[in-house]
Amino acid sequence: MIKTAQRRFILITSAILFAVFTVIFGVIFGINRNSFSREVHISLSAVEREYTENGEIRFFKAAAVIEISAGGNRNVVCGEDAFTQETINAVLDAVNSRQGDFIGNAENAYFFAKRQGAWRMVYVVDMTEEVARLNSSVLQTLLIIGISFLALCAVVWGLSAKIFEPIKRIFDKQKQFISDASHELKTPVSIIAANTDVIETEENKAYTASIKKQVERLNFLVNDLLHLARLDEGNTKTLKENFNLSHEVTQAVLPFDAVAFEKDKTLNCDIEDNIYYNGAKDAVKQIINILLDNAVKYSAAGGEIKVSLKKQGAKIVLSVYNDGSLIPESDSEKIFERFYRGDASRARDSGGNGLGLSIAKSLAANNNWIIEANSVFGKSMTITLTL
Repeated sequence: MIKTAQRRFILITSAILFAVFTVIFGVIFGINRNSFSREVHISLSAVEREYTENGEIRFFKAAAVIEISAGGNRNVVCGEDAFTQETINAVLDAVNSRQGDFIGNAENAYFFAKRQGAWRMVYVVDMTEEVARLNSSVLQTLLIIGISFLALCAVVWGLSAKIFEPIKRIFDKQKQFISDASHELKTPVSIIAANTDVIETEENKAYTASIKKQVERLNFLVNDLLHLARLDEGNTKTLKENFNLSHEVTQAVLPFDAVAFEKDKTLNCDIEDNIYYNGAKDAVKQIINILLDNAVKYSAAGGEIKVSLKKQGAKIVLSVYNDGSLIPESDSEKIFERFYRGDASRARDSGGNGLGLSIAKSLAANNNWIIEANSVFGKSMTITLTL
């Protein structure tokens, strides 16, 4: 659990850092791009001004002026050796694709197309060096940001261990306490149970029966606490196998059908045939038993329990429904909290200890399954397990 929280912290922090560095890169790239655009404008304006004033271009190594007549005749009037014929043709094709005055480019040749009377003037300048400088700046920025991002991620990873160390110690102490307390409780519980069997007589059977009942509850509580402690450690081994889930659910329902009948409750099933699943079979069976036990215990008197197993695309969905829920809809997910009691009196009557659904939640989390609860106060409770 702590490792999962630590991984989430690292992922969230890394995502925030990535977003920040992305914004920084965008700002820097925008600044460089605007600077490059200004250079293009300045260069093209200078070419136009020099040609207009002097009829030639002396201060640009690679610049040209092209005249396009109303009939479409093209004439390179200045700088005919500055570009290859392929580049000139590419510029003219780009000019002919649009009307009016505009700035464009054909690879590294940037041009300004301007209408002057019946003629169309095209001023062209080579921006190869400037483009190379812009690309180099972009690559350097990416490299710096990438190294900075990786370095900060490494720092976050290192700091996360220190940040979560106190929490881990507290959590480990809690798990150790539960484990130790459970082991310590098992011995006296066993002794009490044995002594009760010895001293049981006809006269005090009612008392010993009460003691036995409480011992059984303590026994269940101890076992559940031990199970939760092992699940919290996160190192429980799960054997994955391919099995017929439909068959396992059907077999799990059978004993609860008799229990429901004794309590004047109806248990109905809608189980799709031959659904196979490759996973932790024992964990699935334990969750099914917990959900069925919970539904039988907390359904309304004379009520109905429904078990459904369906395949939905690549997922398998098991749902257990019972009517008569006394848990508000806003508290639906709280039923998975340890020792949560929606109705304490009913929980005592049913013999529940408030740990069954917590175990189901931990089993689901350890196997990357999703378990959810949906309560409609006074009407129903539906718990869904998605594999």
